[in-house]
Amino acid sequence: MDFLKAVSSPLWDHAYVVPTKPVELGMFEFHFQQRRYSPMIQASYAEKGGALPLEQVMYAARLYGTSALQAVDAGMARPEDLTGKDLGGRLAVVTRDATRKPIDLITAVADAGAKAVVIVNDRPGPFATVVKGRVPVSSS
Repeated sequence: MDFLKAVSSPLWDHAYVVPTKPVELGMFEFHFQQRRYSPMIQASYAEKGGALPLEQVMYAARLYGTSALQAVDAGMARPEDLTGKDLGGRLAVVTRDATRKPIDLITAVADAGAKAVVIVNDRPGPFATVVKGRVPVSSS
């Protein structure tokens, strides 16, 4: 029987392997591949130092280089939350709405001109999502 465990989620930081006793019947194979690279997105408050704990949303667009983006509270990205907000070229900070798909929140702020999006979890515990969006997205 073959078993594959993918460890490429923002929910896991480490992968561990436990040695086994020598195989007496059949065979045992183990393959491990790892890539190390700098985080896809990092953020900090201006002049406050330190990094905010953000997780890259898998398959979202990337924001290359260094940018200083003004953060704008975009609520839950509902039409009433976005009315009168200038998101053009800014970082939209969206509170997760469990009743809507993350891509719908992202699309709403992207259509309003946001350059990037941070989705803030609306409850305790880990939050991870996968979206194919046209703007960079991370979650906290």
